[in-house]
Parts: sequence; C-alpha cells; structure tokens
Amino acid sequence: MTLEQNDNNRSAKFSGCVYGSILFCGALNFKQMSLYYAPAVFAYLLGRCASVPSFQGRVGRFCLLGITVIVTFA
Repeated sequence: MTLEQNDNNRSAKFSGCVYGSILFCGALNFKQMSLYYAPAVFAYLLGRCASVPSFQGRVGRFCLLGITVIVTFA
C-alpha cells in the first residue's frame, strides 16, 4: 500500500468520526441524557484528531469537528 493510499484510507476513516459527531450532536439536541457520555465521546474524537502525525492535520481535523458541531447546533 502506498503512502497516498494510506492517507486516503485515514481520511475515509475520519469521515466516519465527522458523521458520528453530527449524529451525537443530534442526540444531544434531542435528549440531554447524552451529556452523561459526552466526555467519553469528546476524548475519543480528540484522540482521533491527535493520531495524525502532522501538526496541520491535527489542527485541520480539530477545526473540522468544531465546524461540524457549530453547524449542527445552529
């Protein structure tokens, strides 16, 4: 597997995190009971952001999740 394929695979796996954050924010809007497991979801998503070797990739993923949350709650 080449480096380019590996990067595409990582971004494809992270898109699942983006979809998951949209659904989690929807669950928070529906029932506030989701706040009980919000710290665990936050820690998991932050860990996924930090798993990228480059600093720009980390910041980009973190900003993408932040924008996702803001747009979902708006």
